[in-house]
Amino acid sequence: MSADNWRICPKCKIKHEENIAANQRRVSESYGKIPSDKYMDAVREIQNPKPLEQTLREDYEQGIDEDGEYSCLYRAGCTVCNFSFTFSTKIEPETVFKQNK
Repeated sequence: MSADNWRICPKCKIKHEENIAANQRRVSESYGKIPSDKYMDAVREIQNPKPLEQTLREDYEQGIDEDGEYSCLYRAGCTVCNFSFTFSTKIEPETVFKQNK
């Protein structure tokens, strides 16, 4: 297995975008209800949201064994929200050998 690839987690990205939208609504609704300096601080805060970190670790492996069986395995897992995804497949040797005749 290799573990040299990190990406932004799709589940964390959705939650991040929902939080940004909720904060924008909250700030918009506070207009005229809070002191102007606090309002402007809130506006500046939502204009520069914290960027997402790459928390999705990808592990993958592929190859052909000595009997001619090809296999491919991919796994991804987020270290923050526990999102995970797995895909694996194998191709039997006769399929590989028939294609190369």
